[in-house]
Amino acid sequence: MRSAEAIKQLFGPNQTLSQRVVRGGIWVFGLRIASRALTLMRTIVVARVLAPGDFGLMGIALLAMSALETFSQTGFQAALIQKKEDIRDYLDTGWTVSALRGLVLFAVLYLAAPYIALFFNTPAATPIMRVIGISMLLNGLTNIGVVYFQKELEFNKQFVYQLSGTVADLVVAITAALLLQSVWALVFGLLAGNFVRFVMSYMVHPYRPQVRFEAGRAKELYGFGRWVFGSSVLFFLVTQGDDIFMGKLLGVVALGFYQMAYRVGNLPTTELVHVIAQVSFPAYSKLQDKTSKLREGFLRVLNVTSLISIPLAGGIFMLAPEFTRIFLGDKWMPMVSVLRVLIIGGMIRAIIGTGGSLFSGVGKPDLVFKMTLARLSVMAVSIYPLTLFWGITGTALSVTLGCSAPILLWVVKTMQIAKIALRDYLELVFLPIFGTVVMCLVILLSKALMEINCVSFIFIVTIALIAYLLFITSFYHFNSEFLHRDSFVAAWLSRLAKAIMMDIKTYLRTLEALPYFYEGRLITQLINDEMRKCSIYATGRLLDIGCGSKPYRKCFVNVNEYIGVDLTRGEKDVDVVAGALNLPFRQECFDTALSTQVLEHVPDPEKMIAEINYVLKEGGYLILTAPQTGRIHGEPHDYYRFTKYGLKFLLENNGFAIEYLKSQGGFWLTVGQLSCFYIQFNAPRLGIAGRVCAKILIVIISILSKAMDNVHYWDLDTLGYTIVGKKQERVS
Repeated sequence: MRSAEAIKQLFGPNQTLSQRVVRGGIWVFGLRIASRALTLMRTIVVARVLAPGDFGLMGIALLAMSALETFSQTGFQAALIQKKEDIRDYLDTGWTVSALRGLVLFAVLYLAAPYIALFFNTPAATPIMRVIGISMLLNGLTNIGVVYFQKELEFNKQFVYQLSGTVADLVVAITAALLLQSVWALVFGLLAGNFVRFVMSYMVHPYRPQVRFEAGRAKELYGFGRWVFGSSVLFFLVTQGDDIFMGKLLGVVALGFYQMAYRVGNLPTTELVHVIAQVSFPAYSKLQDKTSKLREGFLRVLNVTSLISIPLAGGIFMLAPEFTRIFLGDKWMPMVSVLRVLIIGGMIRAIIGTGGSLFSGVGKPDLVFKMTLARLSVMAVSIYPLTLFWGITGTALSVTLGCSAPILLWVVKTMQIAKIALRDYLELVFLPIFGTVVMCLVILLSKALMEINCVSFIFIVTIALIAYLLFITSFYHFNSEFLHRDSFVAAWLSRLAKAIMMDIKTYLRTLEALPYFYEGRLITQLINDEMRKCSIYATGRLLDIGCGSKPYRKCFVNVNEYIGVDLTRGEKDVDVVAGALNLPFRQECFDTALSTQVLEHVPDPEKMIAEINYVLKEGGYLILTAPQTGRIHGEPHDYYRFTKYGLKFLLENNGFAIEYLKSQGGFWLTVGQLSCFYIQFNAPRLGIAGRVCAKILIVIISILSKAMDNVHYWDLDTLGYTIVGKKQERVS
C-alpha cells in the first residue's frame, strides 16, 4: 500500500510546492545519475579504443560550436522559467528566434570551420566542425514546449526526453568506435543523441510552435535574458577559455589529456550543481517573497551539496591514479595530476554554485554575472604564467584559483538575500569535511594493504563510502540533541577537541608501560583502567587465573598476597602451574579472584566459574574480563565470545551476584582497535617505509578512535566487558 502511494506521488501531480520539489529532485537526480553513468560508460569504452589526440580533435570542434552558441545566447528559456505569469503567448516568439539562431549558427560554423582549424593548426578538425554543426540546427528547431518540464517541475517527462538522447549517443558512439576506430565515432554519437532528443521533444509535449515574432515580447524576455547572456559569455570563457588556451599553446594531444581530466574530475560535482540548479531555481522563483522559507530552502540545498560534493572530491583525489590506470589505460596516466587539481576546483564550484540558482530565482541574475566575472579575472591573470611553468597542471591550477575567486561575493550576497549568519556556513561544511578525512584515511590504509585491480578498486570505494556514511549517520544519531540548537557543530567540536587532548595526555602519561606504536594499546589501556577501578573489590589473598606476567599486579595495592596460576611457567611470575578447570587449592581459601581475557580460551567456561566459586570465600569477589569482539588469538584454543547477558548468566548461575558490569569501549574504539590489529598484521609485507607509515597510522587511529568514543559512546558494538561478581552465602 505504501509502495503504491509512493509510486503514485512520484508519477502523479502533487498539490504542494515542497512535494513537487521533492518529486522533481528525485527525477532530476535519477536523470543525471543514469545519464552520466551512460556517458561515463561510453567514455571508458571509447577511451580504450581512441587516442588522446582523437579527443583533442573533438574538443576543438565542440569548442567552436560552444563558442557560437554562447555568444548568441538569448537567455529566453531562463526568462520563461522565471516568469510567474502564463508564458504561452511568449512561446512562438521564443521558438522563432531559436530556430533562426540555429540556422544562422549552422551556416557560420560551416563557413568558419577552416579558419578555426587554422587557428589551432589542426586542419583535420574542419570536416568534424561542419558535420557537428547540424546539432545546432536540430537544437534550434526543438519544441520549445519542453520548457514547461522545468518550469512546472515535471521532471519525469524531462527524464524521458533527455535520457533517450543519451542512450542513442552511447549505442552509436560505442558501435562506431569499434568499427571505425576514429574520432568520427564521437561525432556520430553526438549527432544521434541530438536527433533523438529533437524527435522526442515533439513526442513528449503537445505544444506545436508556429513561426511568429512579436518584438515587444522578445524585448521583454531579453530584459531578463541579457544577464543570462552576459553570464553565459563569461561562463564560456571560464569553462572553455582554458581549452582554447591549451589547444593553441600546447597542442591537440595536451588538450585531449586536459579535457579527459576535466570530464572525469568535474563530472560528479558538475552534475550535482546541475541537478540542484534545475530543481532549486524554479522553487526559489516561487519563494522569492518569503524570506524565511527561502532561507530554509537554501540552507538545505547547501547542506546536501556539501555532504555529496566534498567526499566525492576527496575520493576522486585519493583514487585518481588507480582509476586512470584501471579504466582508461596507461596511455592516460599523464592526466592524473591535472585531475587531482581540477577536482578541488570542482568541489569549490559545486558549493558556491548553490548561489547561482538563488540569485536567478529571486530576480538578481546580475550577481551570477559578477561571480563569473571574478572567476574569469583570476583565470585571465594566472593562466599564462602557471601554464608556462607547469604545463597542463598549471592550467588546471589557474582554473581552481578562478573557482575560488567568487567565494567572498557568494557569502556576502547569500547572507543578505537569505538572511543567513556566517556560522551557518561553517557548521554545514564542517561535518562533510571531517567525514571526508575519515574516508580518505580508510582509502589510504586500503591502498597500502592490497594490490589494486578492478575488483579491489570497487571494494575500496565501497568501504570508503560505508565509512563516510557511518560517520555522518553516527554524528546525527548521537548529536540529535544539538540539531535544534544554534551551534550544534561548535558544541560537538568542543567535545571532540577536549576528548582528543585528554587522550593525548593519557597516551603520553602511559608511554613507559605501553610503547608508542603498540597495536593492542587501546584494549590494554582499557583493561588497565578497569583494573584500577575494580581494585576496591580486592582484599586479602588474590588468585590471578591465567596470570602470565602479572601485568595488573600493581593495580591491586590492597591485597596481602598475590598468587598467579597459569598452564606453563613460560613467565617467571607464575606461582602455580595448573589449568583453570582444575584449580589445585582447598575450598574457600581466597578473598579475591581475578581473570583477564582467559574465559574465551577455556573449553568449558561454566566449569571454570564453578572452580573459582569453590576456592573463593563467601562474600569474596571475582573480577573478570572477557571479549565480545576481537581477532582470533591463542589459536587453536580460542573458543568463545561473550555478550554481557552471557556473562551475567554464567556468574549468576554459579552463585555470584553482579556488583559491576562495564563495556570495554564503544563502536569507534572497537573499529579503531580492530583496524590497528589489521594494519600490524599486514605491515611486514609493506617494506621499511610501509612499516613506518603503518606504525604512525596506528598512533593516529588509536588517538582519534578513543576521542570519538568519548564523544559518541555506543556500546552495542564493544570489545568486551569487565564484570565483578560477589560470591553469595550458601543457603542451608
